[in-house]
Amino acid sequence: MRSLFPVILFMILLCGCMQLDTGSFQTGVREPEPTGINKINLASTGGNVQGESNDERISIIATRVSDISDRMEKIENRLNDMESSLYQKNEDFQQDMRSMISELNSRINQLSEIQNKTISLANDLVKSYQILNQNFLTLQQNFLELQKTQDAFQNEIEKNLIDSKLLAAKEIERISNEKTKVFIEELTKQAEINARQSDLINQIEKRIDAIEKNNVQIEKNISNTLEKKLGIILDEITRHESVIRATNKKIEDENIRLSKRFDEGINKSFNDIDAQLKQKFSIIISELVRHESGIQILDNRIKNLEGLINVSSSVVNYSQKIEDSMQQEKKYLEEKYAKEIEERMKFYARIKDILEDISKSESVLALYKAQITSLDSVRTETSIIPAYSYIIVKPGDTLSSIAFRYHTSVAVLKSINNLTSDRIYAGQYIKVPISIKK
Repeated sequence: MRSLFPVILFMILLCGCMQLDTGSFQTGVREPEPTGINKINLASTGGNVQGESNDERISIIATRVSDISDRMEKIENRLNDMESSLYQKNEDFQQDMRSMISELNSRINQLSEIQNKTISLANDLVKSYQILNQNFLTLQQNFLELQKTQDAFQNEIEKNLIDSKLLAAKEIERISNEKTKVFIEELTKQAEINARQSDLINQIEKRIDAIEKNNVQIEKNISNTLEKKLGIILDEITRHESVIRATNKKIEDENIRLSKRFDEGINKSFNDIDAQLKQKFSIIISELVRHESGIQILDNRIKNLEGLINVSSSVVNYSQKIEDSMQQEKKYLEEKYAKEIEERMKFYARIKDILEDISKSESVLALYKAQITSLDSVRTETSIIPAYSYIIVKPGDTLSSIAFRYHTSVAVLKSINNLTSDRIYAGQYIKVPISIKK
């Protein structure tokens, strides 16, 4: 722009000279031609006037040139100022443009990083979904296996209950048979005693007849004595008969009482075990229902996660929101899965406790059986005393070792226990003689 200043100044000066020439031309045209008389004066005066006008014009032109120079200088200064300001503004604009371009590049890089993170997050979510789906399938398989185990466990418990009831019925039948056998044996013994007493009475009657036949006179003399003795004998027979009747009645009462106690104990034990099993199975069923609801909730969460994954087209605009929601969802699913695992372990622990309770109940049932069996060996306060007692076969016991321990023989043990072979098992109740101490 500075190179244009001389050109502009030259054009301004040229325009000023052209205006001056034009003015002098116009002035000469307008002036009238002088006459002959006045030619010399006009010439003389015209030369002076022309010189003065030229000086004035030159001074005017100089003034104008100086004004124009001042103006040009001012314009040049203004142009310099404008040039510097424009240069500074251009520099600022370029700097702003560079900063804006760098900022745009950084934003583009950030958006690219966010997009990459979003894509990686989407891939992680897909992988998490696949892992969750696999875990869900594994959990479903575990649930099916648990259900099968529960069914097998329930069938086994029902089978054990049926076996226990059958064993209890067999035990009751065996005890009843043994009691009947004991009662028959006692009646046989009493019949033998009565027969012996009858034989004794017959012998006494025979002797009395012999005495009557051999010595009628002596009979007359001692008839009173014989009558007294016969009265004593009859009283003794009557007393023995009353004792036998009382003994029979006590045996019947004791049998009835023991049967009632045995039936009550068995019924109470089975009722308690049934109630406990029903309670435990209701707990198991409620736990299974709760776990099924938890699995359904987890399935709904997975479906929601699939819905979030399907809207991945708008993930760039909502990357931060999706990232936060995904992190929350992932955290919730991890906590839910950990909670489900913890609940599953608690459920397994409860199953173990239930099995232990069932084992304890079986032990209590065995104890009840032992107590009920021990009732059979209660000795009545009569003249009839059992000749044996019950023992529980321990692991490793045999008939020969038990016979040696109780100073008897294997044949006697097989006879009193109605055994057809030498095989016995642990927990079995058998009778041993008590006439000889251990």
